[in-house]
Amino acid sequence: MTADTADVVPFPTPPAVDLDDYPARVPDPDTVMSDEVAAQLVHALWALRRRIARKEATAAAALAAETARVNAWLEDQTGRSRVEADAIQARLEEWVLDVRDASGGRRKSVSFPHGRVVTRESGGGWEVTDRAALLAWAKTYRPGLVETVESVSIAAARRVTSGLAVAVDEVVDAATGEVVPGLSVAPKLVKASVTVDGAS
Repeated sequence: MTADTADVVPFPTPPAVDLDDYPARVPDPDTVMSDEVAAQLVHALWALRRRIARKEATAAAALAAETARVNAWLEDQTGRSRVEADAIQARLEEWVLDVRDASGGRRKSVSFPHGRVVTRESGGGWEVTDRAALLAWAKTYRPGLVETVESVSIAAARRVTSGLAVAVDEVVDAATGEVVPGLSVAPKLVKASVTVDGAS
């Protein structure tokens, strides 16, 4: 046994199983865990994940087919009406803009028994197109418009060369030993995960 396989638990190739009938071998809470029990559970988990993935794929295919069928029906029922509605709306929008122009901007909307045709004005003013040029101008002629933002580079502080170090439950300056205010020691966590081969 080599170093690469020292932690591999030997387990025979799982027998062929019907994934739909394969039991979920959830252990009793009083079951004493061991390598053999864990190997059996990994096998059960593998089968369950395969079953779930297969059912999900079947459901996704059925859903896609049904969605396509319904969308085709909807297009058949409403396609021509949508084209006609879009053409009518475009014509009304073009017309109300002409009405607004003809009235010198005084008539901005027109009301009818079944709706309104409205114009709205947006834009105007100014917008920034070259921040560097604007900043250079403001520094010279309008320094009151210039903002100076100060911040600590967290990325630089995390580098070993920053001189900050964790000492038990405090963060200190390694050069002076002083506690660094505004920082705290994050708890170290160890998490576990299970990966089953060929579960998808």
